Amino acid sequence: MGSSLQAEENRLEIPAVSQTDALDAINELVHATEAALVRQKELRQLIGEYKLAEKASIDKPNDATLLFALAKAGKAVHLALEQSYLQDYFQPDFIQEVEKLCKIAEKKSIPPVQ
Repeated sequence: MGSSLQAEENRLEIPAVSQTDALDAINELVHATEAALVRQKELRQLIGEYKLAEKASIDKPNDATLLFALAKAGKAVHLALEQSYLQDYFQPDFIQEVEKLCKIAEKKSIPPVQ
């Protein structure tokens, strides 16, 4: 039985990877990594803008313009997280918060503060 397994292995031909294929593969990997880094830096920028909008709305909770800016910033963060598949790297509370703000931003208005 061992010889039939050995014979099977001999029949399988594993194509040799040429150096050009290896270079192409690593070039594709480098390109994908660079693109991911650009998206992550953009996400970092959006989160920074979100945090500024959040602070401004906390300082002036009755300002509808600031609240809508917060909702728009939350939506931008939410969409960037979805597009980059990075939701798992953030706290669930943060993800829920930006999801809610995304929904508010899509409604185009904010109900008056009671």
